[in-house]
Amino acid sequence: MRAGAHRHGQLLGPAALQACLWRVQDRQVRVARARAVVGHGAGPQGIRVNSVAPGPMWTDKVKDFIGSLAASRGMSLQEGYDEVAADMDLRRLQSPEETADAVLFLASDPARAVTGHCLVVNCGEYHH
Repeated sequence: MRAGAHRHGQLLGPAALQACLWRVQDRQVRVARARAVVGHGAGPQGIRVNSVAPGPMWTDKVKDFIGSLAASRGMSLQEGYDEVAADMDLRRLQSPEETADAVLFLASDPARAVTGHCLVVNCGEYHH
């Protein structure tokens, strides 16, 4: 960087979990790889490129879906939730606010050295 020239910025976008897995071949992965290439080229300009891959979030829509599925199997909403959450290390679904917190972290000054990263936010549903 030239003396006196202070440039910085970032590209922060969503990604499907599959986009963080190099073995999967689909459009989302190609987009994630393109982001990585952009990040490599943009880094010298002070531009960070990251993405967030959220897992299932406890929203009204998901609550309705799990409730409907649970009811069709003669289960309570709590039993349906517990069954879904059992696959996650933290035994729960994240809130939209927790996902937003991860995005805010990547956009924050404490993450200024983070680039080329896909942050998986999923309460431990999947590890890579």
